[in-house]
Amino acid sequence: MSDELNTQNTPNDGARSAMIRRRRAVLGLLIAATAVIAVVVGVAVARQNDDDPAVSSVDDTVVDATVATTAGTTSPDTTVAATDPLPDTTAVPQPTNPPDTAAATTVPDAIGAPAVLAIDGSGNAVIVGADGTTTLLFDGPDPDDAAPTEGESISIDGVTVTGDGSAVFVGLCCEPVAGSLLGTTQFAGPLTFDDSLGFGHAPMLSADGTMLVRSVYDLVVVSDLALTELVSFPVDVSTGTVVDLLVSEAGDVVGLVVGPDGTSLVKWSLAGGDTQLTVQVSSATWGDEAAVSLAGSNGPTMYLAGSNSSTLTAYDLATLAPSGADIILDSTPRSAWVVGGQVRWVDQQRVLRVDDAVVPGEFVWVR
Repeated sequence: MSDELNTQNTPNDGARSAMIRRRRAVLGLLIAATAVIAVVVGVAVARQNDDDPAVSSVDDTVVDATVATTAGTTSPDTTVAATDPLPDTTAVPQPTNPPDTAAATTVPDAIGAPAVLAIDGSGNAVIVGADGTTTLLFDGPDPDDAAPTEGESISIDGVTVTGDGSAVFVGLCCEPVAGSLLGTTQFAGPLTFDDSLGFGHAPMLSADGTMLVRSVYDLVVVSDLALTELVSFPVDVSTGTVVDLLVSEAGDVVGLVVGPDGTSLVKWSLAGGDTQLTVQVSSATWGDEAAVSLAGSNGPTMYLAGSNSSTLTAYDLATLAPSGADIILDSTPRSAWVVGGQVRWVDQQRVLRVDDAVVPGEFVWVR
């Protein structure tokens, strides 16, 4: 039991009381002194911390760590963090309009490729420009009109134009049976029947634009642009009729001949001479002329299109044998032509494509 709590009277109570009072006084002085020393030491430590960079960097690290852990809860306009701002997830995305599929598409301008020639959905012979615009060459019969039951029935079966656009020739088939050739060497506007040059159809210019090849009943005629005959090749019309012509870059002349025994390729040369090759390529006969059609050429290769196939079948121009370098289109073409490194074709919906470009408008034939 402590003295402070002892309530029993003893002889030394007075002395003890005095001693206790002295001890309390000394203890009070010690406590006060200790408090003063603590204050002094605290102030000194605080001053040392302010001057010590190591301590300051630790304090900064702690602050940065605190900001990093609370960045997710700060308001979007805070500038404390130095990181990239988070995206505004509350923004409503604006709708994107679909592409305008009806917009004009630029036609590829392949090096050395001649102008795109076509018959549009109204039956007109036109030049298709690089921007999809057309230049009228001849106002032809509408392909959707019913054929007359009597009298002449004509359709455009060939269009060819020189590189500078000055000479234009259009073939009409086949009333009369030899066809009619329209043309001019000074083109200034659409051709009319007043521009008739005589018999002939399926006209095709040479690669250099100096010679014109056309079919005239039982002849394939090569002439200059003034129609002065240079050479001609006879065709036995009892065995076949020339329905289309192709002139290669090397000067080969190839006719697609349909007869009672099938469809054949017949090869001649611009330089003249005898028939070089005759090769049957289809069993299609008279009355089914549209089953096979010429589809242009590229270098040493020529192509044929079938009425029920999406394949342009490749043939070696030297041998007229299949070469295997076929071209597969997206669908069956109603007309196709390979020239100057381009593939030009019209699908069954009358959409014209030049390579991957879609040309606005309707078309039924292309060269």
